[in-house]
Order: sequence, then C-alpha cells, then structure tokens
Amino acid sequence: MTIIDENSFSEEKQCTYKEELYSVRDNGAVLRHSRQRKRVRPNDNIWTFGKENKSNAYLHLSNVRIHRIVATACTSS
Repeated sequence: MTIIDENSFSEEKQCTYKEELYSVRDNGAVLRHSRQRKRVRPNDNIWTFGKENKSNAYLHLSNVRIHRIVATACTSS
C-alpha cells in the first residue's frame, strides 16, 4: 500500500458542495471549511482523505462521499 502525504500537492481548488465550502488538493485531500458564525465541527478545517465507511466501499467526510467533492472541484473553474 502506498502512503500519500496530504501536504504533497501542486494545485488547490475551492468548491461548494451541498451548501458547504471545501478546499480540494490535486492529491485527493479535502478540507471542509467551518461555517461562518456557527460552531466549529470536529471535521472542520482539517485536511483528510476521508474515512472508510462500513456500509459501502467509499471514503467519507462526515456523511459526504469524498469522490463527489473532488469531482465537483475538478469541474468548477
């Protein structure tokens, strides 16, 4: 298994997915920004590749599939 460093990247984009602001790096790492004037959630402002979901084979950040966030960032300009 290859270990990828979340700080090893050359491009970073921002996107909005389901009314949340995310930053996405070209290595697949995702950061969910905290909401303005609301409490900071445990997974906010942390770079991650996601966590495995026991019910399916996808990686998730909270209840959102990581690949959907990355795909949204790739299609946005």
